[in-house]
Amino acid sequence: MANTKYRQNPQKQNIDVLFADAMKLQRQGDLSSAYEKFAEILSHDPHHGDALALSGIIQCQNGKLDEGIRFLEQAVAVSPQHFDARLNLTMAYESVERLEEATDSCRRLIELKPDFLDAYRQLASLLDRQGKTEAAEQSMREALLTSPKDAELFYALIQRQVKNNHLAGALETCERFFQSYPNNMRALAFMPFVLNEQGDETAARNLLDFDRFVHCFTADQVPGYESPDALNTDLIDFILSHPSLAFEPDSKSTRFGSQTASLQSETAKPMDALRRMIEKNVGNYRSDLTGQADHPYLAAIPSSLSLDIWATALPPSGHQKPHFHPGGWVSGVYYPALPESMLNDTTTTSGHIEFGRPQEQYGFNAHPLLRTIRPEVGLMILFPSYFYHRTIPVVEVSKETAAQRFSIAFDAIPLS
Repeated sequence: MANTKYRQNPQKQNIDVLFADAMKLQRQGDLSSAYEKFAEILSHDPHHGDALALSGIIQCQNGKLDEGIRFLEQAVAVSPQHFDARLNLTMAYESVERLEEATDSCRRLIELKPDFLDAYRQLASLLDRQGKTEAAEQSMREALLTSPKDAELFYALIQRQVKNNHLAGALETCERFFQSYPNNMRALAFMPFVLNEQGDETAARNLLDFDRFVHCFTADQVPGYESPDALNTDLIDFILSHPSLAFEPDSKSTRFGSQTASLQSETAKPMDALRRMIEKNVGNYRSDLTGQADHPYLAAIPSSLSLDIWATALPPSGHQKPHFHPGGWVSGVYYPALPESMLNDTTTTSGHIEFGRPQEQYGFNAHPLLRTIRPEVGLMILFPSYFYHRTIPVVEVSKETAAQRFSIAFDAIPLS
């Protein structure tokens, strides 16, 4: 008598072959043929979870959402732990505005995979759409507890807490994030806005202590150059000829103007001279603040720093939106050239750098605590990387005097 202990089930073997063929067709983009293969599998085994789930995904991709949902519902019914089926069912429900069912499905996703951060984000979005802003905030709070260093989760929670007027909770979120990630400037960036919104202007001004932390330097002489003006001329030529100079690059704050990629690795003479100026001034800045541990910013002054440098060229109407530099410890800007209109007109704030204004999207209502500085050719300004700042748009006085506002920005980034 033949030993049948290890004999395979012929039907299962055939289904496995069909499934492998269907998956190959789907990867190749032949969804119609893949769907036919999955249908053949289901004719043999109506409870094949993967075939049900993938049939549902294909039908959703084909715009047949109701049919796709039916397949996906069957998939999670026969395989309750099927994570991908549940994820796609959640998105399909949302696509047809079945928001309560999408919400329930999303909660089940989180039960299945508590570290799936996108599920928390999706749940918060679904709850927001239903006007359940308190529950949406709770979803982001749970997500941040799951991943306490995730910056995007921090932003999402802070934004909801401010809009829900849960300012004490927002301040607690900032403090917890800062403790988890002390070398990241995000928490310090938001603390003064939350304190100001609470009405504690004194504490807000302590964090935004412009007099103490904004330092200005002017170079009298530059190694390798006869004068700062000679360096500035070379820097302008270098910026304008740099291949990375691009108009409104993606994910940057520059608007109606151009910005380069990182220039830190450039070895050209003007960049080498500027780098030495930056390093000297950053060293002086750090030395001035060392020993003053009475402020969160000074609690852990980095022992060593690396630089990142880039340049902007702003024509009339050019500006930078409010932003800060989360990866740095101290940031700065140097001005090699300014439009004649800025040099001659001291009555307006055209092209000035402004500190202390948050982005509108976060919903802060209190009047911001601001400091504006008028740029000068050859001026270098250093400030904490958590200080929100923007460029006030450059005003064009006349077509004849239109010129660009050049600046070179940098971050000194902690290495330890």
